[in-house]
Amino acid sequence: MDLYSKVYTEALQKNTAEAAKWKQYEQEHQEVKSNLDLYRKQFKVDILIPIGSKALLPGYLYHTGEVLASHGSGYFSDCTVDQAKMIVDHRLKAAREMLQKYDRERELFTDKMEVPFAEEAFGGQEIIEEYDDQRESLWREEHRKRVKESKTREAQERQQNKEDSTDRQIMEHLEELELMEELEAEIDGLNVPPNDEQLHKLMSGEIRLSEKKRIAHDRETEHHSNTSCTPVNNSSNDEQCEIETTDDDEEEDEESSASEDNVSPAFLKLLQVTKSMNKRDKIETFKQELKDIQLKLKQSETTIAEKVDLYDLSYELEEALDFLLPSWEESGEKSE
Repeated sequence: MDLYSKVYTEALQKNTAEAAKWKQYEQEHQEVKSNLDLYRKQFKVDILIPIGSKALLPGYLYHTGEVLASHGSGYFSDCTVDQAKMIVDHRLKAAREMLQKYDRERELFTDKMEVPFAEEAFGGQEIIEEYDDQRESLWREEHRKRVKESKTREAQERQQNKEDSTDRQIMEHLEELELMEELEAEIDGLNVPPNDEQLHKLMSGEIRLSEKKRIAHDRETEHHSNTSCTPVNNSSNDEQCEIETTDDDEEEDEESSASEDNVSPAFLKLLQVTKSMNKRDKIETFKQELKDIQLKLKQSETTIAEKVDLYDLSYELEEALDFLLPSWEESGEKSE
């Protein structure tokens, strides 16, 4: 307790000394400010000039509007009375702020020294905490059990999470195997040799097949009408429009709609060839072309890219046949 009081006593003494210095600094600048207000009112002021420490000599002070201000470290500057008063006010403000800080610090130190004894915070008694070895050992044992139970629960949770992740990985692996089996079945259906280089390039992504828009089965036919107006003179000399309409055949509807769709070049070429044919000849030509495509697909020397193009062409031929004659397969079977 003596050390506690000694530390705060020294701090209070230091605080009092610093506060006294700043108080003296404030008083000096207050005197300077009052003198500036006094001397600025006259051009010449009577003063007593000190000669040594005991003698004074009467004299006069001229140029009362000019002041030599000290800035510390041996630096001075000439300034007016108003400028000097501004410097003094700035220094007074700094001095008052420092005095306020020292006042708050002194109150804090005083409270720490006097309040515990004045209010009897501890009642003049020492603080005694009882210590029981048996209770301490029981607490340590219970604490050890709780820690063990917590670690066991954490291990069980980690094991459960590991099993869940293992099951998920197994299911993902099974799905991959199923996809591989489906892919192998598709490849077997294409009659591709196992050492085909293009197959490996297609699987590795080096070859990208162009996606083509499919021709819809359900497609409405559009009837185009050509109109032409010819003026006709009659008795009333009114101009009339004579309309001539021509209905296009289904073949023109097919060609105009097919040209609008994104079809393969081979199918467009076939449409150009069959443009002048009638409906029956077109159907026979499409059937023969479809049979040729099926024969080419069964050949082993056909590459993957060629087979994909042939499949696209066969789909387009089937859709064209469905459009020309939806029941062409049944009619073909009956004719056979």
